[in-house]
Amino acid sequence: MRARRWGIVAAVVLLVLVVWWLRRPREAEVATGEVKAAVPTAQPSTAPAMPVEVARAAPQVPPGAEAPIVPPAAPPIELPPDTELLQKEFVPGTTEWEEVPEVEGSTHVIRFLPAKYNVVAPAPIVLYLEVLDTSTKKRVAIANPRVRVRPFDHEDQWFDAIVADDGRGADEVAGDFRYTATLVPSDAQRKALVGHVLAEGIVESREGGVRRIPQGLIYTNGPRARLTGKWKDEVREGSLFVSAELDVETAGQFTLMAQLVGPAREPIALTRAMGRLDAGTQWMTMRVWGKAIRDSGVSGPYEVRNVLLTRDLNERGDYDPGPTVISAHHTAAYKVEQFSDAPYVEAPVARGEEIGPTHPSQWNNPPPLYPQSARKTAQTAP
Repeated sequence: MRARRWGIVAAVVLLVLVVWWLRRPREAEVATGEVKAAVPTAQPSTAPAMPVEVARAAPQVPPGAEAPIVPPAAPPIELPPDTELLQKEFVPGTTEWEEVPEVEGSTHVIRFLPAKYNVVAPAPIVLYLEVLDTSTKKRVAIANPRVRVRPFDHEDQWFDAIVADDGRGADEVAGDFRYTATLVPSDAQRKALVGHVLAEGIVESREGGVRRIPQGLIYTNGPRARLTGKWKDEVREGSLFVSAELDVETAGQFTLMAQLVGPAREPIALTRAMGRLDAGTQWMTMRVWGKAIRDSGVSGPYEVRNVLLTRDLNERGDYDPGPTVISAHHTAAYKVEQFSDAPYVEAPVARGEEIGPTHPSQWNNPPPLYPQSARKTAQTAP
């Protein structure tokens, strides 16, 4: 019996020694910080390893399709926010013909176009309506053509325009069956229409019944400021500075934009200036970054064209435009070598500097979601 008891004791001691021996190497590793996680053995792969960043960014390409070209990085920004390359000259405040078939499958197409997209009160609202036979390229008569307009947000507040066949339209080419619709708003209509306007042309035919075609435009009180027609220009710090004199009726936030073209109407740059102006006569200056002119290879004199002045209504995310000035100014005969080819480098924002809507970093960005007057309340609300 005693021998059996000592056998049990010996077995227990042996078990303790085994457990201690198995635990001893791991405790040493923990003490030295060299514990290694167990990694399951993976089968070897014949495919080359792909970096994690590339794997995440690489688009999935269907079998047999050509993989898209992914640039390694975004292109460098060489021009500031106030200067853009002008690929093609355009006129702000204009739009294009809206077209719908008079009957599906017919060669007759209904066309509708505002004479001006930006209409400054009290100027009349003018639109052109026609039906074009695409097979003969000639306009055809419309029986009882109608045009009406309404405030964009009021579906039941229509005002009828007077429609006349005067044979003249957007391209000022005499001919038959181009109908001009004119609405001279009364004081009450003007008050209702200020803002975004929806226009509707109505054409009836035996084959197609009643067809309606929409167009949009802006009816505005204008920027409450005007260009006086006085301009000046100079080369400074390798860039072209063009200044316009403004007569400001009511203080506010304004944007002045223009296009710069060469002596032979070569498109060079689109430029803009933003700022708050007080009432009175003052100057507003636009900068054309020198590299845009230098890269064009075109010497002056330059023409400042398609100038538009707007009052910016940031609190409602809208604007009040003025009329577009097609040809506003000719500069001195500068040589292209007078302009710097240095790329733009954005200046760092100073610590504590407030970044408002006029800061260059915010140009072309959407307006704030709520006005400055409510911002402190919104930021401190629980």
